[in-house]
Amino acid sequence: MSDSQLVPVVLSGGSGTRLWPVSREKHPKQLQPLLGGESLLQNTLRRLQGLSLGAPIVVSNQEYRFITAEQLRQLGLPGWTLLLEPAGRNTAPALTAAALHAVRDGADPVLLATPADHHVRNPAAFRDAVLRGLSEAERGAVVTFGILPDRPETGYGYIEVKVGAPQGLPSPVTRHPARRWTCGPSARSPMLPPPRPTSRMDAITGTAASSCCALPSG
Repeated sequence: MSDSQLVPVVLSGGSGTRLWPVSREKHPKQLQPLLGGESLLQNTLRRLQGLSLGAPIVVSNQEYRFITAEQLRQLGLPGWTLLLEPAGRNTAPALTAAALHAVRDGADPVLLATPADHHVRNPAAFRDAVLRGLSEAERGAVVTFGILPDRPETGYGYIEVKVGAPQGLPSPVTRHPARRWTCGPSARSPMLPPPRPTSRMDAITGTAASSCCALPSG
């Protein structure tokens, strides 16, 4: 059992334009109850129940501060932090803000970064993957969770993994070393980039300090 504190970082500031008109700039998909009685944001935090966690950090947009805070209050989570961006700047700046907040008192927890708009059909397998990746993250590795794509998508990039026997015990979760990040297929040639298997990124773990150190300067 790991002694490291695992702190969830939920990225919830996007406008959800891919799901327009259901998802709109003023009411993005992660704040809507698309898959039941709770929003995707709330489902994301529910999915983490059962793990030993520190207080979650939620990164959102200034425009969504009131509805986001209310949805967090409804979950009854202790000690959550809501970081507000004045404008959306995608994943790297949001993770940077969360990492800097996490190390402000000299701590160096492992961060579990996950978008607020994903649907995971098997939450138990997801939690199993988190626990399997935790020991690697404690040693400074960046652990990426993903799924095998079943169709090409031009709007997403892919993680090319090293082909070989999966590592770890038999379970719904297998472990592969990553080779590189690759862009998605073009509209002219909508094919999955070789070689397979290729995974779509979902969540990342790593220590807060290593996340800060990985940032480019300037």
